[in-house]
Amino acid sequence: MEEYKEYSATGIAWNQRMPSHWQSDKAKRLFSNPKVINKGNLEKNVLSLTLRGVIRNDIAKPIGLAPSDYSTYQLFDKNELVFKLIDLENISTSRVGIVNERGIMSSAYIRLKPRVALNLKYFYYQYFDWYKRNIFNGLGAGVRQTLSAADLLNYNIVIPPIEEQEQIVRYLDWRLAQMHKFIREKRSEIRLLQELRQSLINRAVTEGIYPNKELIETGVSWLPMIPTDWRIVPSKTLFLESKLTRLQNDLPATASQKYGIILQKDFMEREGRRIVIAGQNLESWKHVEPDNFVISLRSFQGGIERCTINGCVTWHYIVLVPNEAVEPRYFKWLFKSKSYITALQRTSDFIRDGQDLRYSNFVKVPLPIFSKGEQAEIADHVEKWCETIDHTITGIKDEVSKVEELQVRTIFDAVTGKVDVRNVKIPEYEATPDESANEELDEEESDDDESVDEEVDK
Repeated sequence: MEEYKEYSATGIAWNQRMPSHWQSDKAKRLFSNPKVINKGNLEKNVLSLTLRGVIRNDIAKPIGLAPSDYSTYQLFDKNELVFKLIDLENISTSRVGIVNERGIMSSAYIRLKPRVALNLKYFYYQYFDWYKRNIFNGLGAGVRQTLSAADLLNYNIVIPPIEEQEQIVRYLDWRLAQMHKFIREKRSEIRLLQELRQSLINRAVTEGIYPNKELIETGVSWLPMIPTDWRIVPSKTLFLESKLTRLQNDLPATASQKYGIILQKDFMEREGRRIVIAGQNLESWKHVEPDNFVISLRSFQGGIERCTINGCVTWHYIVLVPNEAVEPRYFKWLFKSKSYITALQRTSDFIRDGQDLRYSNFVKVPLPIFSKGEQAEIADHVEKWCETIDHTITGIKDEVSKVEELQVRTIFDAVTGKVDVRNVKIPEYEATPDESANEELDEEESDDDESVDEEVDK
């Protein structure tokens, strides 16, 4: 792709040059920030800016704690830009979106209304580029990194002629649709591999790995058939609840579905992000050591975690100590199997966000037991195949990451005029929605979940 022939300075630190026939000016030349409050609760269509864009909330069936009064919310009209520029270090939300219908949003959002004729989606792409390159974060002030509407309106943006705005949008819509299609196909491959992984684990830990073994009925709903030389026993005969509190040198640990039981300092180092570190009231925390198992606040979602370190965990957790009949490597996989997690969920009618899973829940689910040698063989089998599948998934995720990086670069090059797209002929293409925000699919269907329990005593 060729560049423009001539460029001039923009005066913008993060975008220092532009095609010489473009302009650079404060955003307030093109946009205003009207604040119209929803007096009398007349408008009921509540909108939110999410990673999937601006979406509607069903206030008749609110999720979580919904306000009873929307009279302080502000009105938005169709074809406006919306920004959420508070707490800029929080990566779980988008920063800019296009409002596609009239509705209301909280006062935390910033509304920009076009005051001249322009292609709104071009300017959405320009601000989306800021979001993807963390420009907003460098501009924010205060502990929580915040920008105001006045700040936003007083920052310079580049302004191509209207016909170029429209061509840039056509070009980006086409190129991004191609990339979205690729990502969607790759995510589908990942989901299939995750399903294969879970199926392999489930079959191996509940039926064994020898295909010619005869199976018998158990009368246990979650484990209906087992090999004839296996037995079903009460779980409390294999695992006791530990009451041992923190030892003097124990460091605080936490439960992660990605890493298992991990020291909090190690989690932050691996993930490059901060969590709340416990520093007080540690005397009531529970000691853990290798081959203990921990029921955490997320066990109803992702299973019970095997511990491989010495440390301490919050008293909210349940620590299980296996007896000599248990091969911990086998039970690590059993406790992460879909069948077992479903059985554990069914022990409580009031599970919310993992709460209320206690030792009394654990002992309601009977467990299989058989020779430790066969337990070890099953663990070896599962580890071998999961390593192969995980390696393949990692390769596909690397492909997706490269295309996502290309998306960011493509938007940047086009909206800043680094490449000249004026003469690009846009072919017929299938519009493909952006699925890059649908990470919950991966979290629900694999162990590669980055969630971590951060509840600590204060």
